[in-house]
Amino acid sequence: MSGHYRIGDLLMVLKRELPYVFRYQDGNKKPEGQPQEYWETEVEVTEDNATADTLLHVIVNAMPGWQATALPGYIILYREVKPYGAARKIYRAGDTGRQTAL
Repeated sequence: MSGHYRIGDLLMVLKRELPYVFRYQDGNKKPEGQPQEYWETEVEVTEDNATADTLLHVIVNAMPGWQATALPGYIILYREVKPYGAARKIYRAGDTGRQTAL
């Protein structure tokens, strides 16, 4: 899986492959309604067997002001920076990859 990807493509892979719910700001599932960052931003995945954890860090580090939040049973990704009391882990641009819930 290593290589260059548009963020929108990685989001679709995560949504399809994860064994739990993954919701993200999607513009009613129409590419023309989705945030521009999804299709204008490319990222490099350096691991062949990258985990969801690794991919979420890659994605949010390329999109400052966005946050992925792992909650019990699902993950959300939205343009926001806020705490969630029930969060298991929060991913934000600049995180080292080892941060736990705030």
